[in-house]
Amino acid sequence: MIAIKPTELKTNQKAIFDLAYNGEIILVARPAKKNVVVLSEAEFNKREKALKNVEYLAKLDRGTRDIKNNNLIYKSFDELKAMENNL
Repeated sequence: MIAIKPTELKTNQKAIFDLAYNGEIILVARPAKKNVVVLSEAEFNKREKALKNVEYLAKLDRGTRDIKNNNLIYKSFDELKAMENNL
């Protein structure tokens, strides 16, 4: 990670964006700790996917615990069909 000042971003925008595009994460240090981060779209998407995977795995863990604790709700096929029709 590279930390820069906002004036450096203005002065060297193309070079900084090229660094971000090539995988570097840029921290733009602003007053009052209102910092921002510049990163490539590919890096952003990778991080978003990782976050969604963590959330999905947490749901699976909750489901596994519910099954082990017999914390289940039983529905017949007809009840499920009725629920579908109410959506």
